[in-house]
Amino acid sequence: MAVLAAYPQPDYQNSLTSQVPNSQGLLLTDTDSGVITVGLRRIIHLAATAAPASANRCAVSYTLGLSTGVTAPVPVNSSPFFLGDEGWSIDTGVYDQIRIKNLSFYNGAITMAYSVSILSKF
Repeated sequence: MAVLAAYPQPDYQNSLTSQVPNSQGLLLTDTDSGVITVGLRRIIHLAATAAPASANRCAVSYTLGLSTGVTAPVPVNSSPFFLGDEGWSIDTGVYDQIRIKNLSFYNGAITMAYSVSILSKF
């Protein structure tokens, strides 16, 4: 019996991520990244921190979308979120877009630095 596995590898040469607009940046309070198109069936890693760096953790709200269907909507208070300093990896599967937002509902008034990295699948 065969077992399928994916071994995520960082894209050290940045050959994939450098082709993705908005893959890193700063989000002011209650602003979003806009739609970030990463491609179907990709493993991506997201991370964020309060900028300038502080002891405060930040929550990163996100939504997923499809460029040929319903694009990733702007995240709202009821959207899922992850803690930015812990990072988060996801296989996009049938989605090819992600949109992230710095919501004051979770973070208060902070500026958030974020990064979206595409990992290779082997």
